[in-house]
Amino acid sequence: MQLTLYTDYAFRVLVHLASRGENVVTVQEVANALGVSRNHLVKVVHHLGLMGLLKSVRGKGGGIVLARPADEINMAEVIQLMEKNLDLLECFHNTEYDCKANSACNLRAALRMAQQQFFNTLAQFTLRDLLRQHSHWEELALQQDAEPAALPMVRESIVYFPKRNSLGTM
Repeated sequence: MQLTLYTDYAFRVLVHLASRGENVVTVQEVANALGVSRNHLVKVVHHLGLMGLLKSVRGKGGGIVLARPADEINMAEVIQLMEKNLDLLECFHNTEYDCKANSACNLRAALRMAQQQFFNTLAQFTLRDLLRQHSHWEELALQQDAEPAALPMVRESIVYFPKRNSLGTM
């Protein structure tokens, strides 16, 4: 799975707004700060507004601002609101997809579990977390490496495939 540039820009806009606190910022100011075309950001900003992640302030001194505090917006939510298609395989959504291995394949189940873990992890991180210093992230990574107890739990959720003989039977 690769996130689209659209979602990347959404994160950049949200992080920029979070770094500005309650200060109203124009789309042009955000575009200048990020080095991105204003035209590219207008659609992203509009979508973020429709999704309730930012709000527009009209009139003189108007612009955009976060609609909720930065510690109430998590990464998983942003991705799920911005990405049109989160399916890892065609068989996730296409019921007419003719998979020849469908009756024996557990790939979809394994990937759905992995994707759920991905979103469960991202749901733990907010925009406020993304503003923290680099040392904070290094500490989190070290904690992940130092928790071998989490690894067997992952192994228990893996779908094991039965061995088949040369005739294709178990």
